[in-house]
Amino acid sequence: MNVKSAEPALKDLKTLRQVVALANELARLPDDAQVSAGTAALLISVDAPPSERTMEGWRQGRNRGGETGPPFHAGPGRTSPVSYNVGEVRAWVRAQRVSTTMEASARRGLTFATVADLSRPEPWVLQSDYVVGHALTVSPAELENALRGEAGAVLRIAGLSDVMLGTTWSDPSVCRVFHAAYGDVLRAALESADAVLDATDLHEGMVAAVGSEALACPKCGRPAHPEHPCRL
Repeated sequence: MNVKSAEPALKDLKTLRQVVALANELARLPDDAQVSAGTAALLISVDAPPSERTMEGWRQGRNRGGETGPPFHAGPGRTSPVSYNVGEVRAWVRAQRVSTTMEASARRGLTFATVADLSRPEPWVLQSDYVVGHALTVSPAELENALRGEAGAVLRIAGLSDVMLGTTWSDPSVCRVFHAAYGDVLRAALESADAVLDATDLHEGMVAAVGSEALACPKCGRPAHPEHPCRL
């Protein structure tokens, strides 16, 4: 669905009333609408939208720090303007908010770095049995509703593994942020386990080839350990 005719006019926002009016107009755009880069920038932030140069840098992948913007759709020709899907831009904004909040929360102790961290009890906000997010990453209003038990929201204590495997999330973009952290930990643990298995297979192969005595430490008689000096 293309509703470019419904796009808000890009004009100087001199008053708070204009900002609120434009924000309300943007909120009425359906998720399946295709809009211009200028309107996409306003969907990202009404009061401080990214510049045209920033939007172009995101599309071409040349912004500092490897930043990537919301998905875009190229026109049929080289000179055709690009367009953005409203739903995709909104999902990207939500994911950015959660990622930024998680970075700030990490400085306050919210980290998932080891397998043990995945089962560590954490406070999660649920609404109508759907996970909204971690208590440190949701909005103040969402957390307040959970603490008060209002608007169908509750606070649940559970590990990230339980939350990822046993419940449904209200926002897929938020789920993907925690899913990435969950997957990173599991992949790192699997790589570590694979390294141990490879080292064990290598040692068994060497023992079979040259005999166990040739691979024994001359001081302690145990299997050779060149990475750790013998203390005997």
